[in-house]
Parts: sequence; C-alpha cells; structure tokens
Amino acid sequence: MEDAVPRDTSWLMQVLQNAGYRTGHFGKWHLAHPSRGPNPTAYGLDDHRTSVSPGPGWERKGNDFIAKEDDLIFQEGVRFIEENRDKPFYLNLWAKRPHTPIAPSEEQMNAGHYGDWIAKGFGTAPLPFTTPHRQYAATMTEADRLVGVVLKRLKDLD
Repeated sequence: MEDAVPRDTSWLMQVLQNAGYRTGHFGKWHLAHPSRGPNPTAYGLDDHRTSVSPGPGWERKGNDFIAKEDDLIFQEGVRFIEENRDKPFYLNLWAKRPHTPIAPSEEQMNAGHYGDWIAKGFGTAPLPFTTPHRQYAATMTEADRLVGVVLKRLKDLD
C-alpha cells in the first residue's frame, strides 16, 4: 500500500503538534510503503527516525544490527527527551522486538537468570528455556532494560 492510513485521518501527533507540542517517533513505522508512501512528517511528526518507512532510518547489517536496533531506537528517544525537556512533547518509541527476526546478542542471551529462577524453587518455568524460548526471553529482557533507561532519564531530568 502506498498509504496504509488515509491522509485525512486525524492523528494524535497532529493534534498535539497543533497545540504546541514537539512530536517524535522512533522505531518501526510500517504505516506506509517504504519507497512510495508519505514521509512520517505527513502525520504530524517533528522529529523521527524510523524503519519500514520512507523517512530516515538506520542501515541494516545482519544479526549484529538486529540485536542492537532497539538500543538505537531508545537512544534516539532519550536524545529527543533531552532536546525537548523544557517544552511539552509527545514521544512514540516503537521497539522492533519482539517482532521477528529475533536475534539477541550473546550478551543479551546471558543477561537473564532463567536457570536461576528454576533452581531457586519458584516452580516450573512457564516456558522450557530451549533456544527459541530463551532467545525470546532474552529479547524481552533487553526491551525491559531499555524502557528502564528511558524512565530513569525522565526521572533524572525531573
């Protein structure tokens, strides 16, 4: 589709932008054809960096990129918060994970303590932590960590 959402649809970002808010969106967009659809600014965004969109994004390079893509998305979000801390703003952070492909780094795979959870007698794990399940759990653990980074930055900036 060239334009997955009709342009005459009212968007929250447009309403807020018209009310004086700075609006930002970082992460997956996928609301218009990446080469023929409108730039995300058509939907009321002042600042954005997106994937699956005609707007500026990131150069994708293999599984290493997949493992760190959400980190890049959240870094952009923190930058936006810091630049707009003294004015009203609205921010979308649309992480790519848990969308496939799921390819956590080795560090992310080892960050969870899923085996410890079972060993401490908290019952049977809801999922067997075989490779696909552990990859998914590692990915979600990383997403939780990144949300924590943004929340901490908001708190630090008061």
